[in-house]
Amino acid sequence: MCPFLFAAVVDTVVAPYYEDAYLHEWGVVMYSESTISVTGRPDESLLAPLPVGPITVDAPVIYLYGGEFDFSLTVTVPGGTITEAWPLPDGSLDTDLPFSDQRDRDVSSITWSGLTTCCPYTSDTSPSPGDEACAEPSIVGFYGDIWRDVESLVLTRPSDGFRDQFLFYECRLEAGALPPPLARPGDVLTDVSTYDGAVLVFSRMANSPDVGIYVADSRDAWVIPPSSSRIRVLTPDQAFDVFSGWARGDTLSGNGLKEPEIEAMWKTWAPFFTGGDWHGTNLMVFPMPQRAIDRISTVVLDTMEGYPVTYNRFFLGVVTNR
Repeated sequence: MCPFLFAAVVDTVVAPYYEDAYLHEWGVVMYSESTISVTGRPDESLLAPLPVGPITVDAPVIYLYGGEFDFSLTVTVPGGTITEAWPLPDGSLDTDLPFSDQRDRDVSSITWSGLTTCCPYTSDTSPSPGDEACAEPSIVGFYGDIWRDVESLVLTRPSDGFRDQFLFYECRLEAGALPPPLARPGDVLTDVSTYDGAVLVFSRMANSPDVGIYVADSRDAWVIPPSSSRIRVLTPDQAFDVFSGWARGDTLSGNGLKEPEIEAMWKTWAPFFTGGDWHGTNLMVFPMPQRAIDRISTVVLDTMEGYPVTYNRFFLGVVTNR
Protein backbone atom coordinates (compact mmCIF):
# COMPACT_ATOMS: atom_id res chain seq x y z
CA MET A 1 0.00 0.00 0.00
CA CYS A 2 1.13 3.54 -0.67
CA PRO A 3 1.70 5.74 2.40
CA PHE A 4 1.35 8.91 0.33
CA LEU A 5 -2.21 8.23 -0.79
CA PHE A 6 -3.83 10.80 1.47
CA ALA A 7 -1.66 13.69 0.27
CA ALA A 8 -1.80 12.78 -3.39
CA VAL A 9 -5.34 11.55 -3.93
CA VAL A 10 -7.72 13.23 -1.52
CA ASP A 11 -8.00 16.92 -0.75
CA THR A 12 -10.47 16.51 2.12
CA VAL A 13 -10.39 15.08 5.63
CA VAL A 14 -12.26 11.96 4.51
CA ALA A 15 -10.26 8.83 5.35
CA PRO A 16 -8.49 7.47 2.24
CA TYR A 17 -9.38 4.17 0.58
CA TYR A 18 -6.43 2.31 -0.87
CA GLU A 19 -8.60 0.10 -3.09
CA ASP A 20 -9.42 2.94 -5.48
CA ALA A 21 -7.84 4.28 -8.66
CA TYR A 22 -8.04 7.82 -10.03
CA LEU A 23 -7.41 8.93 -13.63
CA HIS A 24 -6.80 12.59 -14.43
CA GLU A 25 -6.53 13.86 -18.00
CA TRP A 26 -6.12 17.33 -19.49
CA GLY A 27 -5.76 18.87 -22.94
CA VAL A 28 -6.73 21.77 -25.21
CA VAL A 29 -9.15 21.80 -28.15
CA MET A 30 -8.02 24.31 -30.81
CA TYR A 31 -10.53 25.67 -33.32
CA SER A 32 -9.74 27.73 -36.42
CA GLU A 33 -11.82 28.68 -39.45
CA SER A 34 -11.40 25.27 -41.06
CA THR A 35 -9.89 22.73 -38.69
CA ILE A 36 -9.94 21.50 -35.09
CA SER A 37 -6.91 20.31 -33.15
CA VAL A 38 -7.17 18.69 -29.72
CA THR A 39 -3.79 18.80 -28.06
CA GLY A 40 -1.82 18.58 -24.86
CA ARG A 41 0.85 20.96 -26.14
CA PRO A 42 1.26 23.91 -28.52
CA ASP A 43 3.36 23.46 -31.66
CA GLU A 44 4.15 25.40 -34.80
CA SER A 45 1.09 24.07 -36.63
CA LEU A 46 -1.09 26.26 -34.38
CA LEU A 47 0.71 29.48 -35.28
CA ALA A 48 -0.80 29.80 -38.78
CA PRO A 49 -4.11 29.00 -40.52
CA LEU A 50 -4.71 25.27 -40.33
CA PRO A 51 -5.33 23.34 -43.57
CA VAL A 52 -8.75 22.27 -44.74
CA GLY A 53 -9.20 18.52 -44.27
CA PRO A 54 -9.41 15.94 -41.50
CA ILE A 55 -9.39 17.22 -37.92
CA THR A 56 -5.99 16.74 -36.29
CA VAL A 57 -6.42 15.68 -32.68
CA ASP A 58 -3.26 15.81 -30.56
CA ALA A 59 -4.76 14.46 -27.36
CA PRO A 60 -3.91 15.16 -23.72
CA VAL A 61 -1.76 13.99 -20.85
CA ILE A 62 -3.02 11.19 -18.54
CA TYR A 63 -1.99 10.78 -14.87
CA LEU A 64 -2.91 8.03 -12.39
CA TYR A 65 -3.35 8.14 -8.60
CA GLY A 66 -4.40 5.73 -5.87
CA GLY A 67 -3.00 2.60 -4.27
CA GLU A 68 -0.41 0.63 -6.20
CA PHE A 69 -1.99 -1.60 -8.86
CA ASP A 70 -1.40 -3.45 -12.12
CA PHE A 71 -3.41 -2.12 -15.02
CA SER A 72 -4.27 -1.77 -18.66
CA LEU A 73 -5.62 1.41 -20.23
CA THR A 74 -7.61 1.70 -23.46
CA VAL A 75 -8.21 4.87 -25.47
CA THR A 76 -10.88 4.90 -28.18
CA VAL A 77 -11.54 7.69 -30.66
CA PRO A 78 -15.00 7.16 -32.18
CA GLY A 79 -14.84 7.81 -35.90
CA GLY A 80 -11.18 8.80 -35.76
CA THR A 81 -7.64 7.49 -36.09
CA ILE A 82 -4.94 7.54 -33.41
CA THR A 83 -1.70 8.85 -34.90
CA GLU A 84 0.70 9.04 -31.95
CA ALA A 85 1.16 7.37 -28.57
CA TRP A 86 3.60 7.47 -25.66
CA PRO A 87 4.76 4.91 -24.77
CA LEU A 88 4.22 2.55 -27.72
CA PRO A 89 0.95 0.67 -27.12
CA ASP A 90 0.39 -3.07 -27.43
CA GLY A 91 -0.37 -4.74 -30.73
CA SER A 92 1.36 -5.75 -33.95
CA LEU A 93 3.63 -2.71 -34.10
CA ASP A 94 7.21 -2.36 -35.30
CA THR A 95 8.99 -1.50 -32.06
CA ASP A 96 11.88 0.03 -34.01
CA LEU A 97 9.60 2.76 -35.41
CA PRO A 98 7.69 5.55 -33.64
CA PHE A 99 3.93 5.12 -33.69
CA SER A 100 3.50 8.07 -36.09
CA ASP A 101 5.73 6.39 -38.73
CA GLN A 102 3.55 3.30 -39.03
CA ARG A 103 1.38 4.89 -41.70
CA ASP A 104 -0.31 1.73 -42.96
CA ARG A 105 -2.27 1.35 -39.72
CA ASP A 106 -5.79 2.70 -39.26
CA VAL A 107 -6.12 2.64 -35.48
CA SER A 108 -9.18 3.96 -33.68
CA SER A 109 -8.38 2.27 -30.36
CA ILE A 110 -5.16 1.48 -28.52
CA THR A 111 -4.37 -0.37 -25.29
CA TRP A 112 -1.42 -0.17 -22.97
CA SER A 113 -1.27 -3.35 -20.87
CA GLY A 114 1.13 -5.07 -18.52
CA LEU A 115 1.80 -1.84 -16.64
CA THR A 116 2.08 -1.29 -12.92
CA THR A 117 2.08 1.74 -10.64
CA CYS A 118 4.50 2.49 -7.84
CA CYS A 119 5.03 5.07 -5.09
CA PRO A 120 6.25 7.49 -3.93
CA TYR A 121 4.57 10.34 -5.77
CA THR A 122 7.29 12.89 -5.08
CA SER A 123 8.81 14.41 -8.20
CA ASP A 124 12.41 14.09 -6.92
CA THR A 125 12.15 10.31 -7.37
CA SER A 126 10.32 10.51 -10.68
CA PRO A 127 11.75 9.57 -14.08
CA SER A 128 13.77 12.15 -15.94
CA PRO A 129 14.70 12.53 -19.62
CA GLY A 130 18.18 11.34 -18.70
CA ASP A 131 16.89 7.92 -17.69
CA GLU A 132 17.46 5.39 -20.48
CA ALA A 133 13.88 4.08 -20.18
CA CYS A 134 12.52 7.63 -20.43
CA ALA A 135 14.23 8.87 -23.57
CA GLU A 136 12.14 11.66 -25.05
CA PRO A 137 9.92 10.55 -27.94
CA SER A 138 10.20 12.29 -31.32
CA ILE A 139 7.01 14.32 -30.82
CA VAL A 140 7.12 18.03 -31.64
CA GLY A 141 6.46 20.13 -28.54
CA PHE A 142 6.76 17.24 -26.06
CA TYR A 143 6.93 19.03 -22.67
CA GLY A 144 8.11 16.08 -20.59
CA ASP A 145 9.95 18.12 -17.96
CA ILE A 146 6.87 20.22 -17.20
CA TRP A 147 4.47 17.28 -17.29
CA ARG A 148 6.61 15.25 -14.88
CA ASP A 149 6.56 17.99 -12.24
CA VAL A 150 3.35 16.44 -10.86
CA GLU A 151 3.10 14.19 -7.79
CA SER A 152 1.34 11.33 -9.58
CA LEU A 153 2.02 7.61 -9.54
CA VAL A 154 5.07 6.38 -11.42
CA LEU A 155 4.05 4.05 -14.28
CA THR A 156 6.29 1.15 -15.28
CA ARG A 157 6.12 -1.61 -17.89
CA PRO A 158 8.51 -4.47 -17.04
CA SER A 159 8.33 -5.94 -20.56
CA ASP A 160 10.34 -3.07 -22.10
CA GLY A 161 11.62 -1.04 -19.14
CA PHE A 162 9.25 1.90 -19.71
CA ARG A 163 9.08 4.19 -16.68
CA ASP A 164 7.36 7.57 -16.59
CA GLN A 165 4.59 9.54 -14.87
CA PHE A 166 2.09 9.93 -17.70
CA LEU A 167 0.63 8.47 -20.89
CA PHE A 168 0.02 10.48 -24.05
CA TYR A 169 -1.72 9.99 -27.41
CA GLU A 170 -2.73 11.92 -30.53
CA CYS A 171 -5.48 11.32 -33.07
CA ARG A 172 -7.36 12.63 -36.11
CA LEU A 173 -11.12 13.10 -36.62
CA GLU A 174 -13.26 13.85 -39.62
CA ALA A 175 -13.68 17.54 -40.48
CA GLY A 176 -16.68 19.16 -38.79
CA ALA A 177 -17.09 16.37 -36.25
CA LEU A 178 -17.02 18.69 -33.22
CA PRO A 179 -18.41 22.23 -33.65
CA PRO A 180 -17.26 24.72 -30.99
CA PRO A 181 -19.48 24.02 -27.93
CA LEU A 182 -19.60 27.72 -27.01
CA ALA A 183 -22.80 29.77 -26.72
CA ARG A 184 -23.23 32.50 -29.34
CA PRO A 185 -25.44 35.61 -29.28
CA GLY A 186 -29.09 34.66 -29.64
CA ASP A 187 -28.61 30.98 -28.77
CA VAL A 188 -31.43 29.36 -26.81
CA LEU A 189 -29.69 26.50 -25.05
CA THR A 190 -31.40 23.29 -24.02
CA ASP A 191 -28.31 21.07 -24.14
CA VAL A 192 -25.65 20.93 -21.38
CA SER A 193 -23.04 20.04 -24.00
CA THR A 194 -22.70 23.77 -24.88
CA TYR A 195 -20.78 26.09 -22.55
CA ASP A 196 -22.47 29.38 -21.57
CA GLY A 197 -20.39 31.35 -19.06
CA ALA A 198 -17.21 33.35 -18.48
CA VAL A 199 -14.61 33.22 -21.26
CA LEU A 200 -10.99 34.35 -21.24
CA VAL A 201 -10.16 36.50 -24.27
CA PHE A 202 -6.58 37.05 -25.42
CA SER A 203 -6.46 39.91 -27.94
CA ARG A 204 -3.66 41.51 -29.94
CA MET A 205 -3.21 45.17 -29.03
CA ALA A 206 -3.32 47.72 -31.88
CA ASN A 207 0.16 48.89 -32.93
CA SER A 208 1.75 46.92 -30.12
CA PRO A 209 3.34 43.50 -29.65
CA ASP A 210 1.46 43.10 -26.38
CA VAL A 211 -1.56 40.86 -25.88
CA GLY A 212 -4.49 42.10 -23.82
CA ILE A 213 -6.32 39.71 -21.52
CA TYR A 214 -10.02 40.05 -20.74
CA VAL A 215 -12.90 38.10 -19.25
CA ALA A 216 -16.36 38.28 -20.78
CA ASP A 217 -19.59 36.35 -21.07
CA SER A 218 -19.37 33.78 -23.86
CA ARG A 219 -22.05 35.55 -25.94
CA ASP A 220 -20.35 38.95 -25.58
CA ALA A 221 -16.91 37.53 -26.39
CA TRP A 222 -17.99 36.75 -29.96
CA VAL A 223 -18.99 40.31 -30.84
CA ILE A 224 -17.87 42.92 -28.29
CA PRO A 225 -14.52 44.70 -28.91
CA PRO A 226 -11.98 44.80 -26.07
CA SER A 227 -12.83 48.45 -25.29
CA SER A 228 -16.36 47.55 -24.24
CA SER A 229 -17.34 48.28 -20.64
CA ARG A 230 -19.03 44.86 -20.50
CA ILE A 231 -15.71 43.02 -20.30
CA ARG A 232 -13.07 43.16 -17.56
CA VAL A 233 -9.35 43.62 -18.13
CA LEU A 234 -7.18 41.03 -16.35
CA THR A 235 -3.55 40.63 -15.38
CA PRO A 236 -1.84 37.30 -16.24
CA ASP A 237 -2.17 36.25 -12.58
CA GLN A 238 -5.91 37.00 -12.64
CA ALA A 239 -6.28 35.01 -15.86
CA PHE A 240 -4.58 32.07 -14.14
CA ASP A 241 -7.06 32.39 -11.26
CA VAL A 242 -9.99 32.11 -13.69
CA PHE A 243 -8.41 29.12 -15.43
CA SER A 244 -7.53 27.35 -12.18
CA GLY A 245 -11.10 27.82 -10.96
CA TRP A 246 -12.35 25.96 -14.03
CA ALA A 247 -9.72 23.23 -13.69
CA ARG A 248 -10.44 22.68 -9.98
CA GLY A 249 -14.10 22.20 -10.81
CA ASP A 250 -15.42 25.52 -9.49
CA THR A 251 -17.82 25.80 -12.44
CA LEU A 252 -17.88 22.21 -13.68
CA SER A 253 -19.13 18.94 -12.25
CA GLY A 254 -16.54 16.54 -10.86
CA ASN A 255 -13.57 16.90 -8.56
CA GLY A 256 -11.32 18.62 -11.09
CA LEU A 257 -7.54 18.60 -11.43
CA LYS A 258 -4.96 18.90 -8.67
CA GLU A 259 -2.85 22.03 -8.23
CA PRO A 260 0.39 20.58 -9.70
CA GLU A 261 -1.56 19.44 -12.79
CA ILE A 262 -3.17 22.86 -13.12
CA GLU A 263 0.23 24.54 -12.91
CA ALA A 264 1.73 22.14 -15.48
CA MET A 265 -1.12 22.78 -17.91
CA TRP A 266 -0.82 26.56 -17.50
CA LYS A 267 2.97 26.52 -17.91
CA THR A 268 2.48 24.57 -21.14
CA TRP A 269 -0.13 26.87 -22.64
CA ALA A 270 0.25 30.38 -21.12
CA PRO A 271 3.20 31.33 -23.39
CA PHE A 272 1.10 30.42 -26.42
CA PHE A 273 -1.99 32.31 -25.20
CA THR A 274 -0.04 35.47 -24.33
CA GLY A 275 2.51 35.32 -27.16
CA GLY A 276 0.18 36.58 -29.88
CA ASP A 277 1.61 34.30 -32.58
CA TRP A 278 -1.70 32.59 -33.26
CA HIS A 279 -3.93 32.98 -36.30
CA GLY A 280 -6.73 35.55 -36.02
CA THR A 281 -7.18 38.58 -33.76
CA ASN A 282 -8.57 36.98 -30.60
CA LEU A 283 -8.38 33.71 -28.72
CA MET A 284 -11.48 32.81 -26.72
CA VAL A 285 -10.64 30.23 -24.04
CA PHE A 286 -13.29 28.28 -22.13
CA PRO A 287 -13.82 24.96 -20.28
CA MET A 288 -15.14 22.20 -22.55
CA PRO A 289 -18.36 20.54 -21.32
CA GLN A 290 -17.96 16.89 -20.34
CA ARG A 291 -20.28 15.66 -23.09
CA ALA A 292 -18.10 17.37 -25.69
CA ILE A 293 -14.97 15.78 -24.20
CA ASP A 294 -16.58 12.35 -24.40
CA ARG A 295 -17.22 12.91 -28.11
CA ILE A 296 -13.50 13.31 -28.70
CA SER A 297 -12.30 10.14 -26.99
CA THR A 298 -13.10 7.64 -24.27
CA VAL A 299 -10.56 6.36 -21.75
CA VAL A 300 -11.00 3.12 -19.77
CA LEU A 301 -8.68 2.11 -16.92
CA ASP A 302 -8.86 -1.56 -15.91
CA THR A 303 -6.96 -2.64 -12.78
CA MET A 304 -6.05 -6.28 -12.15
CA GLU A 305 -7.14 -5.76 -8.54
CA GLY A 306 -10.63 -4.69 -9.66
CA TYR A 307 -10.39 -1.24 -8.07
CA PRO A 308 -13.21 1.22 -8.81
CA VAL A 309 -11.99 4.09 -10.99
CA THR A 310 -12.80 7.79 -10.72
CA TYR A 311 -12.24 9.80 -13.93
CA ASN A 312 -11.49 13.54 -14.03
CA ARG A 313 -11.06 14.81 -17.61
CA PHE A 314 -10.56 18.54 -18.17
CA PHE A 315 -10.18 20.15 -21.61
CA LEU A 316 -9.98 23.80 -22.57
CA GLY A 317 -11.66 24.96 -25.77
CA VAL A 318 -9.81 27.67 -27.75
CA VAL A 319 -11.64 29.47 -30.54
CA THR A 320 -9.76 31.85 -32.82
CA ASN A 321 -11.68 34.64 -34.54
CA ARG A 322 -10.98 37.87 -36.35
